[in-house]
Amino acid sequence: NPIVISKKRPGAIRPATSPKKKPVYFTMEQIALILKEVPKDLKSQTILFLNTGLRLSELINLRWEDVDLENRMLHLQPHGSYAPKNRELNIIPLNDTAYELLESLPKSGKYVFSDKSGERPQISDPSWFSTRYRKLFKGLGLYKKGVSVHTLRHTFASQLAMSGVGLYDIKTLMRHSSIRTTEIYAHLTDKHVREQVQKISITG
Repeated sequence: NPIVISKKRPGAIRPATSPKKKPVYFTMEQIALILKEVPKDLKSQTILFLNTGLRLSELINLRWEDVDLENRMLHLQPHGSYAPKNRELNIIPLNDTAYELLESLPKSGKYVFSDKSGERPQISDPSWFSTRYRKLFKGLGLYKKGVSVHTLRHTFASQLAMSGVGLYDIKTLMRHSSIRTTEIYAHLTDKHVREQVQKISITG
């Protein structure tokens, strides 16, 4: 491993920080396949994951009072024993797809995805989602090490990076508390920048 000199104790040596592992994400072709084959009872959730970057716990606990269709925003709030991961970073803008989906869903319960009573989440057990998505991804030949329901969140951020969105904007949309967390997508932004520079050629 490489070594660096400690700034706190001149002359001291410590191991260099290892770069964070690059995220696993789905390509646009794979996304199209997933949306074509996903079971009906998971399709709306899948679309919302891919268009908002919601965490699984956030989707399970999403209530209609958190949804501001007029301003096209989600405002994630604590409810009972549930609290979002970063309470101060939980405003999520809605793109057209997410807005139209939420507008079309029935609003008879407290939760966006409510059970029959309307008083509780439709499914409150995260392992239920993990099992269903694992089965889906395996059936489509997309399952490998690192692939899980959380891959849908990574896909949201990765597709933003490859579309030219800067890291600080991705940090905001992913609601990361530190830019260092967002830097796992930097290699995708770098690739986009290299491709964009080829669009200009100035010769003498």
